[in-house]
Amino acid sequence: MIECPECLEYVNCRLCHNENKNHMLDRYNIKNIKCKKCDVIQKPSNKCENEKCNIEFGKYYCKICNLWDNTENKDIYHCDSCKMCRIGKKEDYIHYK
Repeated sequence: MIECPECLEYVNCRLCHNENKNHMLDRYNIKNIKCKKCDVIQKPSNKCENEKCNIEFGKYYCKICNLWDNTENKDIYHCDSCKMCRIGKKEDYIHYK
């Protein structure tokens, strides 16, 4: 779960949060996450810091965008030029400046 930096509520989805609140959850500014398995609050990462839990939060994780994705066989990468994650294979993508 991610903590909204503005209202400090933990939510599963930033998009669902944004639909139900009068403010937007800035995913680039997320400071804390909470493991749903062991409830440990921690800094954003892709693995629970609790050694007894140690689960992986997503098959894909971007520390810049604070994006986790568990979709099987999904190609996704962070584009430094766009400053966001893109769906597809990086080598198939041509970035025009």
